[in-house]
Amino acid sequence: MPDLVVEGIRALGEEPEEEEHLLLHLDGLQNAMASLIARNSLYQVFSVFAPGGEVPKSAAVHSLASAARELHRAAPVHSMSAEDIARLEGLIVDLMREVSAAKLPPSASLLLLHHLHALLQAVQLVRIYGRDDVEGAFDAFVGAVMRRPETAEPLREANLMERFREWVTTVNGIISVGTGAASLGQQVIRVLGS
Repeated sequence: MPDLVVEGIRALGEEPEEEEHLLLHLDGLQNAMASLIARNSLYQVFSVFAPGGEVPKSAAVHSLASAARELHRAAPVHSMSAEDIARLEGLIVDLMREVSAAKLPPSASLLLLHHLHALLQAVQLVRIYGRDDVEGAFDAFVGAVMRRPETAEPLREANLMERFREWVTTVNGIISVGTGAASLGQQVIRVLGS
């Protein structure tokens, strides 16, 4: 991995001083990682990372984070197709409109709209930050609904329960990776009842 970081940083074409700054502590991190991979004791890894018992090199971690940011800006993670992004945006906006138009108690509306807005923002920024924020926002939404199942009754009274179930299943299907995540939407549906 460190070799790929060096290669990526050099490909950015930064000024020599900036390139040197971004790569400053990479060799120390590489040595510490090699020591860790070799299954050395924590003391041995620390000795490689902080020779002579110096304070741990937080600057090295900071440099690696800076390198990651620069590389990410140059080549952001695209893990969702343009079609999926557009579809998710449409689904979220449609549900936001329905929730806004429904006669729900303010607490239920606020809960749903707050999380829908956060999810929409994550989807709109997926080309910059990748899909992790989308998954995190969806998980937060699911968690909020599971923690507050009393939201289900107002949805039923407003005839939105079936629509909400379909929405959770559809969105979950678009953003899920692997079979483990696919069960997430089913848990929400169980909590909300039939």
